Amino acid sequence: MHGNEIELSNCPSFEIDNDGNMIIAFGERSKQPKRKDNNYAELIDGWKDAFGDFEPKILKVKAESLSTFGNTQTNFSFCFKVYNKNSKKDFAELVFIDCKGISVEMFFTKKRNCEIVMSKMADGEIYVGLDGLGIDFICSSIQEYNYYCSQDEV
Repeated sequence: MHGNEIELSNCPSFEIDNDGNMIIAFGERSKQPKRKDNNYAELIDGWKDAFGDFEPKILKVKAESLSTFGNTQTNFSFCFKVYNKNSKKDFAELVFIDCKGISVEMFFTKKRNCEIVMSKMADGEIYVGLDGLGIDFICSSIQEYNYYCSQDEV
């Protein structure tokens, strides 16, 4: 659940058969879309170029900066130090495009550790949570910073 929206992937489904019986399906038999959580290489454009074969179950980071940009201030740039071992990079930056449903609950402490969690939702948008910082939102796309910059050259 995010705000007043309920994400319907990975949920039971129901349908009415030809005899008028309601069929409720759970798990693998459900007709709802199947959500895959934290599949960074698939959700972040430019991930493979920046991180290679690094595919953590959860991306653990130390937050360095978070800034908005663009005319409508709906784009974010998030710079961080990567804690996960086997990462090709120590520092990275992600760009989140067309963000909405932004929820911020920040507590100001010296601790800036967080986990970046994300999932593609049934409508194609991406839920992002910066767990530990108290920030979550929905965006249309996520790009690794160098990939984002190279789009201007095209």
